Amino acid sequence: MIDNTSLGNDEKVADIASEQLAPLIKAARRRRKAGRPVPQPQGPGDEWMITYMDTVTLLVTLFVILLSFANFDEAKYRAFTNALSITDYGVGVLSSSPRPIESEFSQDDIIMKTISDTAEIMADEFRTSIEASGLADQVSLNSVPAGVELEINESVLFSIGSAELTQLGRSVIENLAGILDKPGIMASVEGHTDNVPIQTEKYGSNWELSGARASAVVRYLIGAGVDPDVLRIVGYADTKPKWNNETADGRKNNRRVNVIVSFNEAKDPG
Repeated sequence: MIDNTSLGNDEKVADIASEQLAPLIKAARRRRKAGRPVPQPQGPGDEWMITYMDTVTLLVTLFVILLSFANFDEAKYRAFTNALSITDYGVGVLSSSPRPIESEFSQDDIIMKTISDTAEIMADEFRTSIEASGLADQVSLNSVPAGVELEINESVLFSIGSAELTQLGRSVIENLAGILDKPGIMASVEGHTDNVPIQTEKYGSNWELSGARASAVVRYLIGAGVDPDVLRIVGYADTKPKWNNETADGRKNNRRVNVIVSFNEAKDPG
């Protein structure tokens, strides 16, 4: 049997629900007629869609770039780089020939600085060798831009007006040969005189005398084991005085032999 009482109660509940929903249904119908969207319920947790769509966009962009490189057109690339070239700024930002970095130091300055540093090191080595050989009283050492200058006074090596090495001179040059026995050097042996003219059967002028003295030193160095290819002979006569030739001491000091030692200098091809 059907309980009429329960049916009556259900109908009452349905009527109450209809009365409560009627305003909402009417409002929705009015929105549809006005063209406005009906709000839809949104559930929680939809924020991940934003990150997902960003990731998909980046992947698509990556594949497009890879595809463009797979079909590389050099002509179009050059046209593109030329389009980016700015006259005011030179060759452009994508030029295949980068502009060198400008420095306040030129290449020549850097080379000269390297040579100067090497000369200082070499001067210290020669100074140590001269002191160890007991030549400090006979040989003076001076630094020059390309190396070192070893200066020996005439009184140590020769008699006045002569180009024959004295006994002391041979001893000094023999010790000097051991110091010059270093790889990568060139030694220029220079003869100097004072300004007093000389004319003998053997030497007609100071030119011949200065050259003969330099030659005598070189011959002895070669005999002591120095490589002939690293030696040069120069005769300056009285053209490069270091002291005043008007005094006896000045003339004495100007009569000298200098050995200019330079590091890593190229040998003459002849």
